[in-house]
Amino acid sequence: MSPDPPDDLIVFDVGHGNAAVYHCSSGCVVIDAGPDSTVSGFFGDPSFTGARYLAAVFISHGDEDHLRGILRLFENNTDLVVGTIFVNPEQQRATALWQSFSDEIRRLEASGTTIVTTLTRSFPGHYEYRGCEFEVLSPPPAAVLTANRASANRWSAVIRISKYGTPFALLTADIDRPALMELLESGKDLTADYLIFPHHGGHPGGADPATFARDLVLAVRPNTVLFSIGRDRFDNPLPSIIRAVNSIAQRRHTRTNIACTQLARACSARSYPDRDVSLYSAGASSGNSCSGTLHLSLQSPPPPGRIPVELVRHSSFVDLLVASNEHPRCRSS
Repeated sequence: MSPDPPDDLIVFDVGHGNAAVYHCSSGCVVIDAGPDSTVSGFFGDPSFTGARYLAAVFISHGDEDHLRGILRLFENNTDLVVGTIFVNPEQQRATALWQSFSDEIRRLEASGTTIVTTLTRSFPGHYEYRGCEFEVLSPPPAAVLTANRASANRWSAVIRISKYGTPFALLTADIDRPALMELLESGKDLTADYLIFPHHGGHPGGADPATFARDLVLAVRPNTVLFSIGRDRFDNPLPSIIRAVNSIAQRRHTRTNIACTQLARACSARSYPDRDVSLYSAGASSGNSCSGTLHLSLQSPPPPGRIPVELVRHSSFVDLLVASNEHPRCRSS
């Protein structure tokens, strides 16, 4: 796998966390960076030949599994030029990580980076880089006025990425039922080919997971649903969520591709260290990756039904699990 794809959205396997990078020849846009150094390693790899320029960095909220990797990215790659950082500020944060991040922000601001301490659908609303559009769909500005630590997941930033005028991916961070209902009532278009499911496929606050999944998938109408999970954290994605996603596809007589970045223990008790997955996958060395890191090409509008090679490999791997009498959740109905 080439470490320098010309026009890709890279959804990283960072274990239990979220990280995505839009990568083109002139620079990158980062949306969260997980809890570890996976994204930092991608930029720090000696074979990386792309531009050392981060046009923008979006930080959906301050949870460690979205933020710590941002801090490591900046600390370990001090040669990167960073244009603008958009921060969902969460003024109630009082963690050591948040303080370390704030210190790093001060350093970057002194070096010329623009720091924008708001991330709502009114501002910045839209951001465009090299023909790729990033649309902030949530939170609404009014929610920020009453946001607190308890509602950090609810009002984490939802960002839709479009290219060639076509919605491509919806990144939903850790939103819960009230945030989803506000989105639906806002009338915003949520459709996208790829849905990175909220909260790693875990509980959406106190709401019914199946109902939450059904309402979200019906609004997004994705061809592929991705769950960014860690093998050794929690029991995600929840079976009721997977069944809801698959039931919608069955009623429509279509197929929705489902993939998890890492292999849940409920799907297989063993690891598979010899699998061919992206080097930039947190679970690769331990054999814990399932889809692993995904490189989703935006070079040209793909023909209907075409899926990335990593998802083809993933499907073949799931076939192997089924043939081995394992019970992968993505095939449950």
